[in-house]
Amino acid sequence: MEEYIDFSKIIGFSKMFIDYISNFDKLSEFYTGNPFSEQSWDKILHSVTNHQYKREPLCRILKEQNNISENDPKTLENINSLKEKNCFAVVTGQQPGIFTGPLYTIYKALTAIKLSESLKKRYNHNFVPIFWIETNDHDFEEVRAVNLIAKDKSLTLLKYQPEKEFLNKPIGEITFDNEIDKFLKNFYDILPDNEFKIDIIELLNKYHQKFTSLSLAFRMVMTVMFKGTGLILLDPSDSELKNLATDIFLKIAGNREKLSAGFDQTYQKLITLGYHPEVKIKENSLNLFYHNSGERIPIYINNKDIVIGNSKVIIKRQELIDKITKKPEKFSPNVLTRPIIQDFLLPTVSYVAGPTEVCYFSQISEAYKLMEIPMPVIFPRASITIIDKKIDNTLKKYDILPSELMEKRNILKDKLTKKFILPELTDLFQESENNIKKVYQKISSTAEPIDITLKKGIENSFRKIFYQFNKIKNRFEKKIQEKHSIIKSETEEINNFMFPNGKLQERRINIFTFISRYGLKFMKFLFTEIDIYSRKHQLLFLEKLSNKE
Repeated sequence: MEEYIDFSKIIGFSKMFIDYISNFDKLSEFYTGNPFSEQSWDKILHSVTNHQYKREPLCRILKEQNNISENDPKTLENINSLKEKNCFAVVTGQQPGIFTGPLYTIYKALTAIKLSESLKKRYNHNFVPIFWIETNDHDFEEVRAVNLIAKDKSLTLLKYQPEKEFLNKPIGEITFDNEIDKFLKNFYDILPDNEFKIDIIELLNKYHQKFTSLSLAFRMVMTVMFKGTGLILLDPSDSELKNLATDIFLKIAGNREKLSAGFDQTYQKLITLGYHPEVKIKENSLNLFYHNSGERIPIYINNKDIVIGNSKVIIKRQELIDKITKKPEKFSPNVLTRPIIQDFLLPTVSYVAGPTEVCYFSQISEAYKLMEIPMPVIFPRASITIIDKKIDNTLKKYDILPSELMEKRNILKDKLTKKFILPELTDLFQESENNIKKVYQKISSTAEPIDITLKKGIENSFRKIFYQFNKIKNRFEKKIQEKHSIIKSETEEINNFMFPNGKLQERRINIFTFISRYGLKFMKFLFTEIDIYSRKHQLLFLEKLSNKE
């Protein structure tokens, strides 16, 4: 049974990410160290041990944030451990998507938990997993939707449609309105009717009510799902936490020119090396946002003036410093400075990153040096495609490996078409194609000694002939596909499950697709089976879960 696939064989992974996984030396200057090298961990442990952190107030804030109705005693124990100098953080994070968002959110958290446990066994230190809930983010469109494989096997997209649309409002400030009831009902209607449904309804109804914030609902569902793992949830929009970060906000604002120069220099260097940096550098950006009247507004520099968003509110540098000092809760970082704030606050030895994040951390290395903060080891999260028994059987029936499907997603349709197309018709097309090729080669070889331009004209003419020939062939195949609905139904079911909307399953499908079919025990199954050290895309067959029952 095939269980791992090289990232290079899968559509959608960047050259930089593949090099990070398999040719780290090409990128070593942009990172602390190779996440799969013992030396890298020794280096970061030494750096973080010798750095000063405000552990006592940090732990007090974390205890308040995690002291909720469904709290995990192991989480509170981990928070207490974080007070000690020999305790380190393994951090990951994501925006608070509704019902936890795509599967990769769950995979990030599981990777951080398993990495913490692994490091604890290797070193005489304590390591705790922390999930940074990016509540400062204002991309509501990214968190409002949930993709689910419904009970009829269709791919269903549900969007929470509030009575009032949110423009540039931090997600942490968004609360549910009356429309949440309609959204929940639509969600419950597409769940399978089984013994797990009532528990899901009870869980989601409890935390998705009018006036409840989206971020609190996310925290509560995550707390229930990860109970017993010791996962610490952190909300960076907390005013006390931002007060703790005042010094680094001031340092970012005070070093704008040096930071921007470092970002730009690294950006250009990556391009020279043949990579495509993930984050575009915004000219004159202060790399901070200002929160005002429910909006998150970018801050820019115009000569010596500070310009807040498109409103053209202009203030002087000293006024900005005064605002940060007196009201740090009014500020938040952008994508390039968020990790700096994070690792100023936390004794981070590793950040568990998705493929895109792995790449944009390459752009931040100079900023870590300038801010004098240890840059953590960037550890790639587990990447997984779950395959249920029916999908597995269909692939086996047509003698298709999952890796073939990942590399060439039309292979299933092609094989099914060949199965249903008349063998003599297949032979006819193949024979005709061979004959055309023979005629082309004969005429082309005759023309070349006479005049090279004549040969080029023949090439163009035969290219058109082949184009028209393939159009005829495709029309035959299309009609056969229409005639045999099995092609459509089986390819659609597999594509919905493995490549929803043309993307990898982990980037679209929500965890409740599986919890609705297997209950919360599915989380334990994931935790047991997930392989964080493979450096490959993992295939997880649900047949294993059935066998364990």
